[in-house]
Amino acid sequence: MTDDQLDDLFATARETRAEASPDFLARVLADAYAAQPEPDTTPAAMPAALAPRAAPPGLWARLSAAFGGSFGLAGVATAGLAGVWLGFAPPAGLSPLTETLLPVTATAAIGVDLMPGLDDYWTDEG
Repeated sequence: MTDDQLDDLFATARETRAEASPDFLARVLADAYAAQPEPDTTPAAMPAALAPRAAPPGLWARLSAAFGGSFGLAGVATAGLAGVWLGFAPPAGLSPLTETLLPVTATAAIGVDLMPGLDDYWTDEG
């Protein structure tokens, strides 16, 4: 074959289009479906992108983690309650320390009552 004959052969091949029969395509598709394995839908077999994600922790969980978990929150709560207790009913040993840091004369001179009695609030002026 010469080069001109080959060029004519290739030009004819480009112009004609070969179509597969629908029956052949159906058999190929049936064979392909039969060869495929059944998908494994267990959670362990799922890819990480399809696996369900855990919800992000809420506000209370993040605050608890910031203080060291539930034991840390218990310690913070205990320290807060101890501070309130010592503020309202200080032991006798703290009185000299309080008088040294904040003399009674200084507070009396400026007219500050740091712990007013509740009697003032409970009086009946009806």
